[in-house]
Amino acid sequence: MIENPASKTAIFLAGIISISAFLPVSTGAPEQNPSVALSEVILRTNIDTGKTAVAQVQAVFGKYSIETPESFQGNHAGFEHLKIEEDHQMGSCFAFYLHRDKDGDRDRVWPKGKERQRNEIKGYQGSPQTLKSSRGEITRYHWFLKIDESFTVTKNFCHFFQLKPVGGKHASDPVATLSGAVYRGKPQLELRWWTENGPQRMHIADWRDCRGKWLECECVLVAESKGRLRFSIRSQDQSIRFARDLAGFPTWRAGFDFIRPKWGIYRSLANKEEIPNEQDSVRMANLSIAKLVSFPVQKSPIRQHFVNAGKPAPGKNKESYSSAVPKPTLSLVRYGKHERNVLDFWKAKSSSPTPVAFVIHGGGWQGGSKERLDRFADPNALLKAGISVVAINYRYVTATETPPVKAPLHDAARALQFVRSKASEWNLDKNRIGAAGGSAGACSSLWLAFHDDLADPQSEDPVARESSRLSCAAVIGAQTTLDPQQMKEWTPNSRYGGHAFGLKSFADFLGQREKILPWIAEYSPYALVSRDDPPVYLIYKSPPAIGKAQKDPTHTSNFGVKLQERCKAQGVACELVYSGLSGVKYPNTTAFLISKLKKE
Repeated sequence: MIENPASKTAIFLAGIISISAFLPVSTGAPEQNPSVALSEVILRTNIDTGKTAVAQVQAVFGKYSIETPESFQGNHAGFEHLKIEEDHQMGSCFAFYLHRDKDGDRDRVWPKGKERQRNEIKGYQGSPQTLKSSRGEITRYHWFLKIDESFTVTKNFCHFFQLKPVGGKHASDPVATLSGAVYRGKPQLELRWWTENGPQRMHIADWRDCRGKWLECECVLVAESKGRLRFSIRSQDQSIRFARDLAGFPTWRAGFDFIRPKWGIYRSLANKEEIPNEQDSVRMANLSIAKLVSFPVQKSPIRQHFVNAGKPAPGKNKESYSSAVPKPTLSLVRYGKHERNVLDFWKAKSSSPTPVAFVIHGGGWQGGSKERLDRFADPNALLKAGISVVAINYRYVTATETPPVKAPLHDAARALQFVRSKASEWNLDKNRIGAAGGSAGACSSLWLAFHDDLADPQSEDPVARESSRLSCAAVIGAQTTLDPQQMKEWTPNSRYGGHAFGLKSFADFLGQREKILPWIAEYSPYALVSRDDPPVYLIYKSPPAIGKAQKDPTHTSNFGVKLQERCKAQGVACELVYSGLSGVKYPNTTAFLISKLKKE
């Protein structure tokens, strides 16, 4: 927990986050009575830590904040119902899954729980106080929701957000919900709230219009016997703009201990035959809960946090460098035509040409930015050691390339060639360049390390004439192969990688393997290893277990074990590090880079 003594604002962190991204920003005329946050809790995914979605939620909301099907006896075990996934617009986010025929409800042993099912995260008695609203308090809830395009609702309840009381005879009734249901023959997204006369409902949007797009949601609650609820929701494309301020109904009743939020999917199975999909899902991101000094006079500004929304200004995104990262010597230097073909450069002080640490951010090749630099290497330590630093952005796999992964990988190569072309101007030693990265950025770094040189000596383009080879690579949580058959053999519950080749599911990835073998041979790091390749360093969170399911199959050290075997067979130096391993020579990527790049 970080506490600001001046404002007494408590902010709980899940992974590395940008606090400023959640603070109110002006979107027009300023509020006449801006509301100060007494405390705030923020839950935001961090795909690069290697921690599961459950672990990241528990770190912020508390140990017993999870209500996933596999958490309870007799339910659907062996499936990860709450995951961290990458979205090409939002970046990393929580994905909630439910299975019509396999999932039940809480501790009701299946099939006794078949009348309803849930997959939710929640506040509870042991959660931080900010998650528990008491009488007279004003609380603001803000989050992003994306409902899968194929998700179907029935005339019975399906809640995606609940304000639920604890204690008293009315505890079974929510204060309010954001729900999907068929009403008067038409499916809709709706706001529900409970009065003395029972539940009320209000149409927000037709169901067909609210699926497959990010919806930004904000709810402000005054917990009183004659309380107040303001709910706002809008879509990224502005096709949905809903705002209602409800007052004078009981948001607090006798016997309540507190009111807590719940996010996820909680639905009835009373008309199960009307649910066509065995699997349904929603995504959520950037959840925040804040207790306010006063109710805002005007509507609180609705804030946009989309990674890839529309056409942003060249090189700009929602992320910013942490305060520990020094100001770049050069910012947003363009190395290609696309708006994401930009890099930042930190020049080390030296009278002679300096080595370069070339950092490629993670994010599943679908999100993220260069501002994540210090997750993968320590720029201050590198600069102190006399190593200049470069951090790049690149096109995501959503770009129009065949296969899609060609975009981020060839952008990384082009950026590296561009940096070499600046050797004289930037005082760089083009023969000492090492890459660093995490997750997808780690895979990109290994691809550069093992791929044959892409330099074209006959090109009229001076950048294209430069080498794309590396001196070394140091990576975190790397996927070392893009071959689904290898993934499945090494880690049976593998699920990552199909999107690199335009395939939506791992089943498709595996089924189409024979057709895409030429692509695998070109873009899988494992397939490219040869005797002339530079030394590499791999670090992972957990120890390996080849052939066994992993908690985080996308970042398992099983990848590292198999690449190390491959490298040893080819005579390539490969150091593998993971939690609990003894005799480690280099504790992190930065130490390895300094050792290799400063070696005379």
